[in-house]
Amino acid sequence: MYEYMMTEIEFLMDAMDSLSDGLISHKLIEPMNLQQMIDQVDESVKNRYPEYTVVMDQVQQYFDLPLVRFTCHKEQLVLQIPVYIQHYTENPLDLYYLHTVPVPLNINQQLLATKMEPHPYTQIHPKEPLLALSYSTYVPLTEKDLHNCYHFGKYYLCEHTFLSQRSSTHTCESAIYHNLPRNKSRNCVTLPTTHI
Repeated sequence: MYEYMMTEIEFLMDAMDSLSDGLISHKLIEPMNLQQMIDQVDESVKNRYPEYTVVMDQVQQYFDLPLVRFTCHKEQLVLQIPVYIQHYTENPLDLYYLHTVPVPLNINQQLLATKMEPHPYTQIHPKEPLLALSYSTYVPLTEKDLHNCYHFGKYYLCEHTFLSQRSSTHTCESAIYHNLPRNKSRNCVTLPTTHI
């Protein structure tokens, strides 16, 4: 009896350690049971809100991300496991680290060779080092901003409210990325420089 109690106590302590890090323990919820719950939520979302879909539908994603909150209520352990959904028309954003290089102010090589020494260059200085974008959404970000998102493999899961607060019209960088006319990129901050 003593060994059984000690095993149960260790089991509970391991599970609580995982929960304190925001992780689900396999000892608390078996993967098959959690997958059934996710499938039920997915089915409910499809029935009630057909324009939305569950973002993570594989059970392992829930065990890998530190998403869980917990509390004790009337001698029961209560877990809160968020299930992220997205609108069908919202595609994931691509995240880019912006690295700029000097470019010639005038690409007419004859003019450069005869009239200008040293060759003048310009370089764009982005306001933020990262840019998340799709065709119609532009979100300048910092590394600190990404800490508000959950990182999973090569993905960052960010809440819509956070992204919509940071979202902007075309930035200089997004206009260049999409090769838009010059007047769309008029917000570019450039500094003259000498290319070495």
